[in-house]
Amino acid sequence: MPPLLSVIIPAFNEEHRLPDNLKRILDFLGTQTYASEVVVVDNGSQDRTSAIVDQFMQGNPSLHLIREPA
Repeated sequence: MPPLLSVIIPAFNEEHRLPDNLKRILDFLGTQTYASEVVVVDNGSQDRTSAIVDQFMQGNPSLHLIREPA
């Protein structure tokens, strides 16, 4: 079933904010009855932004990462 809701998160060097925000968003969406997805777009971060999303993607099939070059 395609998602009813897509949450798009633009990110650039967000390693400090992203873990808490992703947890809150995924926890909330997990309580809803409709299909949803979260897409993080990493816009060439120089920190661990992509690595953090990769960790969250394990066990969260509705989470996706798009990496844009710097």
